[in-house]
This record gives sequence, structure tokens and C-alpha cells, in this order.
Amino acid sequence: MKIFMFLLLLVTACCSPVNHEEAISYKVALELVVHEEHSLKYPTVTKALNDAVQEWEQHIPIAPTILTEPKKDSSAFLSVFGLPSFLNRPGIIQVLIDDLQGPGYDLPQNIIGLWQPQHNPPRLLFDGDYLESSPDIAYSTALHELGHVFGVPHIVNKLDGTISGFVVLEDSAEEFVMYPANVPGKGQNKLSEIEINIARHYVLFELTRPRKSSDCSLTSQN
Repeated sequence: MKIFMFLLLLVTACCSPVNHEEAISYKVALELVVHEEHSLKYPTVTKALNDAVQEWEQHIPIAPTILTEPKKDSSAFLSVFGLPSFLNRPGIIQVLIDDLQGPGYDLPQNIIGLWQPQHNPPRLLFDGDYLESSPDIAYSTALHELGHVFGVPHIVNKLDGTISGFVVLEDSAEEFVMYPANVPGKGQNKLSEIEINIARHYVLFELTRPRKSSDCSLTSQN
């Protein structure tokens, strides 16, 4: 009987599945590039972006880096990295803080933030002229647009009209970060469990999927 129990314990120890989530701690790398002239012109919005990235980092498994894109004629940049631009690197997200109603954008007056995943490279747009004088709105806007980067859709009220792919609540959706409009006095600056859970799933199972437009190779070290 003692021999049988020993063998049973041995087989159980050898063949029991390993919980890799407990055994291995990992994060998904994320790089955002801000133009130097934009960060200098709009320091409030730039700080809001940094703060929002740090807030998301507290809740989902990301290892973010915010890079500054120097002027194209920066010889120091070229000598260190040997590249004409950070934006040539795969996986980069370009951040533009600018007048979104100006040339090159021509967006409607009420657009203060926008995530463009189909752009090459994917880019985040922030209306610097509008947000620079409103630190709280700049922060909630950065939280919101980063939420889209992490796969979180808009959250709306049932009475707003059901839209396929949106998260629909009975009411109080305007208090959530991912409500599609900035509503004064509603906060919209604290991530909810709904938003965090969706983002966590996306980061773990979608953000790391190979992109259709990029090759995935394995090299030898011989």
C-alpha cells in the first residue's frame, strides 16, 4: 500500500498541469513616439499622456516606453540609432498633439482625441489647442484613447441606442472613461473593472497576435 501511494503521488506530481500564469510573469512591450516640437508646445497634454500611460500600466500587463521623436535633421539621433526615424520600427504608435482642425487633419471641431489603428504607423491624435488649457480633460482624453489602443470599445447607455460592438449599460455610462463624449462634471478619469478587464484580455490575447502586414521569423545563433 505504501509503495502504491508513493507511485500515485509521483505520477500526480509529474503529470499535473503547470499554471504558467503563476510560474511566469510577463508584460507586453509598447512604444509610443511623440514629436519633440509637439511635446514642447503642449507640455500639459504631454504630461497627461504620460500620467494616463502610467495609470493603465497599473492595471494591465504592459511595459510602455514613451519616446521623443527629434527633428529629422538631428545628427545625434542618426548617429546613435542609425535610423532616419523611430517610426520605421515595427510596433510603434505615433502620437500627434496638434491643431486637429488644421492642415493635414481637417477633423470636425468637436473631435479632441482620435485613435487611428489603420494608419501606417498606427497613431493617436490629440487636439493640443483645446486640451492644453484643461489638464483634467487632457488626462481623461488620454485615458480614453489609450483604452481604444488596448481594445476597449465605447461604453454607452441603453437609451443612447444599441451599437454593435459597444458595451451597453442601463444608465450612468457617461461616468465611464470610455463614454464617447466628454461630459463636464462626470469625472471620466477613473478606470472601471469593465474597462480594465476588456483591456487585459485584449493585451494578452490580441495585441500580441502577429500582424498580417508583418513577417514573423526565427533566426539561428550559429
